[in-house]
Amino acid sequence: MGVITILCPNTGRQVSTGIRLERAHFERMRSTSFTLTCWACGGEHVWSKRWATFSDDESVGEGLIADTAGRELARPGR
Repeated sequence: MGVITILCPNTGRQVSTGIRLERAHFERMRSTSFTLTCWACGGEHVWSKRWATFSDDESVGEGLIADTAGRELARPGR
């Protein structure tokens, strides 16, 4: 298992989306847009797989995710 991360454009920090999955699932993931409320800057960021990174290090952003279930932090974009 790993976690999907994105780069916060306001702080330059790698931010966990809270979405945990297997690498194979990430590789098959469609390029759908999601919205993330960023724990690093408090802003909302729209992201897709194109701008995301799969990290095997599940500790990225640990303790800073509002909901450890993750999926509630990322929802389909408008």
